Amino acid sequence: MSWSFEEPPFKLEFDGSWQYVVKWDTHPAYENGIKKSPCAKAVDFVGLLGGSREQWLYLIELKDYREFARQKEEGHYEEFEQKVCATVSGLVGAHRSGQYADCAPFTEMLFDPGSRLVVVYWVELPGGEHLTDVVRQGRRKARTSIRTQQGKGRLSWLGARFMTNNKAQQDEGRGVPGLKVVNLPQAK
Repeated sequence: MSWSFEEPPFKLEFDGSWQYVVKWDTHPAYENGIKKSPCAKAVDFVGLLGGSREQWLYLIELKDYREFARQKEEGHYEEFEQKVCATVSGLVGAHRSGQYADCAPFTEMLFDPGSRLVVVYWVELPGGEHLTDVVRQGRRKARTSIRTQQGKGRLSWLGARFMTNNKAQQDEGRGVPGLKVVNLPQAK
């Protein structure tokens, strides 16, 4: 089974290698649970990649700063970390309530110290169209490296693999396995 979601300005296409994917920030367990809390934040997607022999739990957050760049570079990392923390809390709450059986595979992975957890921060930044491809690629790699190091430090308590991503990396074959992100019509 494949999964398709719109998260403007993107469309996400999860191929058949994904066992289950939910748009977490609109899921009833989020809406009726932790969203009522003052710490109400959520990553965009939660999904299981792989089959019965090897599964990976993914928490995926997407941000598009191409049109409106952030004024403060450091602010969005704290917001991202809060979303990851609140998502983990929300999944635990969904499990404890016993009302959201569809979240059970996610919480089983969270509670298993041997499971594979990946936290993805997908960030699109202004491309600098006036720059040469070599300069643009060098800057992108430097920003990605810095973002990855910051994320690893802030989320090390979770025991997760942390990765940053964007469409350029996806196009270079370094994206999230089985996930294709495309621009919706009328988006850059």
